[in-house]
Amino acid sequence: MAYVSDGFTRRVDHAAPRRRKPGQGARPVTRSEGLIVMRPRRGLRLRLGPRLLLLPLAVLLGARLCLALYFDPQAYAQWQAGLSGTGAAGRALAWALTPDPVTQGLAAALAPLL
Repeated sequence: MAYVSDGFTRRVDHAAPRRRKPGQGARPVTRSEGLIVMRPRRGLRLRLGPRLLLLPLAVLLGARLCLALYFDPQAYAQWQAGLSGTGAAGRALAWALTPDPVTQGLAAALAPLL
């Protein structure tokens, strides 16, 4: 069996807790003597890209578009008024699904295709 010095064992034990979860802001670095240690990353970046942040907006626009294609404007206004009378959650949903000019324009453009 190879001889392992106490200093080496101490350094490995010191690096072990940081080595267990390298995804939490640490990266492995090899020192000049060959020891692999975990060094903290500087400036942790948020791995959620802008695509993930824009996804709820795209879903909301898609829901508005589907509702605008499914209902005519009068039926949509009646459905939205019915939602407004169901409480705070219904009012919030009615507000979020209020048709905007972009949704109305897309619905008008896609209506003949469907």
